[in-house]
Amino acid sequence: MLASRVASFALVPPSSRLHRSRRRATEEEIAWMLDDSAWDEDDEEDDEAFDEQMRVRATAEHASYASRTTPLKPAKDAVDAVRTRGVALVEDCLPDASLREALRSRILEQRDAGAGLSSVLGERCDGGATTRFDIRLSYDDVVSEATTTLLRGQLADALDALVGPDAPLWECAALVSEAGAPAQTVHGDTFWDSEPCLFTAFVALQDINVELGPTLFFPGSHLSATAQDDLEDDGPSALDGFDAEVGVMRAGACTLYDGRLLHAGQPNSKGTRVLFYVSFKAPGADGGLGNEAAHSIDAELFGRGLTLGDLLA
Repeated sequence: MLASRVASFALVPPSSRLHRSRRRATEEEIAWMLDDSAWDEDDEEDDEAFDEQMRVRATAEHASYASRTTPLKPAKDAVDAVRTRGVALVEDCLPDASLREALRSRILEQRDAGAGLSSVLGERCDGGATTRFDIRLSYDDVVSEATTTLLRGQLADALDALVGPDAPLWECAALVSEAGAPAQTVHGDTFWDSEPCLFTAFVALQDINVELGPTLFFPGSHLSATAQDDLEDDGPSALDGFDAEVGVMRAGACTLYDGRLLHAGQPNSKGTRVLFYVSFKAPGADGGLGNEAAHSIDAELFGRGLTLGDLLA
């Protein structure tokens, strides 16, 4: 089942990528989420109506916060920032420019070949072209080197403190947006729970300014038990109680965030933006209320059962 179809039920929009975490859903709701027949994937009119519903919603949300966004500032203490604010900007996580360029080229080659494309993105601009892509990366020499290089220094220390060495590698993928990509609907990557279950690092493979459509975060929303439901019930006004900060950053920096945090990709008016990302799931967290289409990791890599500790060794 497409993640976008889960979105219409659970606040989480077409951009959502991950297994959903613990939520006190009814048996009927869970059955609906896991029912592939809930939406007809072959019905173009069904798809177009849903896409239009999401575009209208994203446009209204963007209009409500666009005038008050500010840049996310580098974190002095990444662990504290993620715990208290839900997100930390960590600089110089992938400092080797040649490695970044090799990874960026590999990602775009895989995208252009149509290999590993996830079904969870694919928002279209008004002209009908696909402008966002989620790509499950083959764990080749370039991706492997980038992953192990990334998991050094302060990012490694932060992840170790947040989830520990036994945390499984949950995702290893890339996000690409092209010029013309509209704003995404605001969403969390997991349902809300009192404890975090997922942490993700978005790594910039080129400088990301406002024109390239950085990710927007609503700090503190990960601690609100009602933020997701309030957004679903009350619309964009539910976002007014949170700051709106965009992850503009230099190449090699990353935004490390709690999967419960509300966030959204911003409109891309300039060109190709590529993010490499990895996610780690907290040991014992419940990933059972999700769907496999939203699990952005190569099947062979996931089958290896790698943990944070394995990658830090």
